[in-house]
Amino acid sequence: MKNILMIVCFLLAASSHAFADTVYLKSGRVVEGNIIERSDRQIKIDVNGMTLTYYMDEVDRVDSAQGAPASQAVLGQDERIATMPSQGNIYSALSKEGLVLKYMEVTGVKSNMQKTFADIVDAAPEEKKADLRQVLNLDEVLRQLAPVYEQYFSERDLQELIAFYESDVGRKLLRTAPLILKDSMDKSLEYFQGKLD
Repeated sequence: MKNILMIVCFLLAASSHAFADTVYLKSGRVVEGNIIERSDRQIKIDVNGMTLTYYMDEVDRVDSAQGAPASQAVLGQDERIATMPSQGNIYSALSKEGLVLKYMEVTGVKSNMQKTFADIVDAAPEEKKADLRQVLNLDEVLRQLAPVYEQYFSERDLQELIAFYESDVGRKLLRTAPLILKDSMDKSLEYFQGKLD
């Protein structure tokens, strides 16, 4: 029984590679999987259930399954997959300001400002709260800050940053960065106190 299970696993693994698309990157890296989307700007390939996105200027060439040109292989797939909106498509349709606003959302800038504004309003005297709510209009403030980000990041930078911060490792970084900073400050303080004693 164990031998049969191993043979079935081997055949499944072999068959998945036999019909895989291959993306050759200019860096020399070779990526095998199933191309799920391709445009003039980027290519998306499913590798064991994980979607990887590469910009076309990173790609040297593409070999599609069964020798067909990759563009034909994509067009021959189920139309629901070919036309399915993906995060990459949604974000590439956003204006640069829209990308900045999305970036501020996924990195927690927006929620932190929202909490800070709410705390300020709550702490204010009752007669000042209405005025403060007007001044502390979160959407207006974020739009005022957008040009600051726009001068440092291109649209492509913002798309890649958003994709990173929406990934598992990006979310982990956002959760752990404050803890790392606190622990680093504690360690530094401990180190300098030891030197001064």
